[in-house]
Amino acid sequence: MLDLKATASSRVVTHGIGAVVSCTVGGESSRRFVHSGSGFHSSSEPVVHFGFPASATIAEEVRIDWPSGQTTVLTGVPLRTRATITAPAAADLDADGQVGASDLGLLLAEWGATDRALRAMRRADLDHDGVVGASDLSRLLLAWGT
Repeated sequence: MLDLKATASSRVVTHGIGAVVSCTVGGESSRRFVHSGSGFHSSSEPVVHFGFPASATIAEEVRIDWPSGQTTVLTGVPLRTRATITAPAAADLDADGQVGASDLGLLLAEWGATDRALRAMRRADLDHDGVVGASDLSRLLLAWGT
């Protein structure tokens, strides 16, 4: 089971609602969409659960595609445990845990982009104004090294 968590510095709503989680075990992949509930005035526990054969002990890969456009990839994740995964900070475009040169490269690659249907553009539009530009660059530079 996975608990997805958002922080004040991330661009993700509580419990990672809207994220898509893929889990690969024994070469077989399963996908779950994180949502808050399925009925009138109701909600489900906000965890992602996968079921696999009893013989499986490790997930080769767990991939979280956050609604912000960022992606977190974990490898060698033990099964039958409960883990909490925190959404990356807004300016950490490559979700590697720190804001640096690779994030700057990703932002500059989307410079001037306006198509919010593209995950890479959503990831780089840090101020949510619909355009990747100077304001987004300023926000990234303010977070540099964190």
